[in-house]
Amino acid sequence: MVCQDFASCVTFFISLANPLFVLLVAVAVLLFMWGIVRYIYASGTSEKSDGRTLIFWGIIALVVMVSFWGIVLVLTRSFLS
Repeated sequence: MVCQDFASCVTFFISLANPLFVLLVAVAVLLFMWGIVRYIYASGTSEKSDGRTLIFWGIIALVVMVSFWGIVLVLTRSFLS
């Protein structure tokens, strides 16, 4: 069995979450970059607004994910060390 105590369970779930976290960060960066491309190549104000919205939500997604992962690392190092 994978989870024999609390520390092994937490380590197992973190090892599962690492690839998912990398994938989500990559998607957020692509969303941000796509927003920049749409903003640069937009000809009208509504298209620029769509690009601005994608840029905004890409930044928000990155901040939330990096903050969440920082909290996970702090808790992991606090309780499992």
